[in-house]
Amino acid sequence: MTQPLVTDSDNIRLAMLGMFDGNGHPFSWSAIINGRYDRKVIADCGYPVIGEYLNAQPAADLGIDGAQVTHVWCDDPAQSRQVAAAAYIPNIVERPEDVIGHVDAVIIATDIGHEHVNRARPFIDAGLPVFIDKPLTDHRDGLKRFTEWHDQRKPFQSSSCMRYAREFADLRNRLPEVGELRAVTVLMAKSWERYGIHALESVYGMKTPTSSTSATNWASTSYSSPRPTSTARSASCRWPGPRACCRPGSPTRSTRSRASWSSS
Repeated sequence: MTQPLVTDSDNIRLAMLGMFDGNGHPFSWSAIINGRYDRKVIADCGYPVIGEYLNAQPAADLGIDGAQVTHVWCDDPAQSRQVAAAAYIPNIVERPEDVIGHVDAVIIATDIGHEHVNRARPFIDAGLPVFIDKPLTDHRDGLKRFTEWHDQRKPFQSSSCMRYAREFADLRNRLPEVGELRAVTVLMAKSWERYGIHALESVYGMKTPTSSTSATNWASTSYSSPRPTSTARSASCRWPGPRACCRPGSPTRSTRSRASWSSS
């Protein structure tokens, strides 16, 4: 019989761990989970877009019943204090391992793949469920270690939100109108190493990953946005079939990934 991951599913205590420049997930995720946030602290957190999308949500849409971020640790202690104030987190720890024995699960909120084995190891060894921000890893040695932990049935998960995004649901439902899928091109923001998984996982709902023959990074291109210039990258996935073709994505004003495909 499968054992539950937590002892009390109505009172899940979470630790939010790690923070890296350019990634404000501890602010946004903690606010979303806890269901409340200090607007002034969020406005001053250094990530204007976080306040924009949090403030745009109805209050009733925030919060996860039965779960609370109760502990926080960031690489910079000053950021730990700021995240705690932003999302009303009662406990700040000096070391990430200090949460062991005080929480039911851990969220590793950094998106630097080659660090994730070391960041996750203490909690995997302690038997705590771990959610790891994408990408799970970005090198073969890390993949080997996570595969070993998976085979040992250690409880961890990592995913891109694009696998579950409502924006792609209609696209998947309309695939029969297009015909057999041969190639998909997806545009995503920022670096391939940190954000390429968004492109790949947006496609997984359309075809199983193991059925593809290749995935290619088409390199970066500048694009305009309401904020300072960023870079966008285009990725392509191919499946077996005659006359498969693919069009690199064109620049867009949106930071949301867009998929296009062609078949013949």
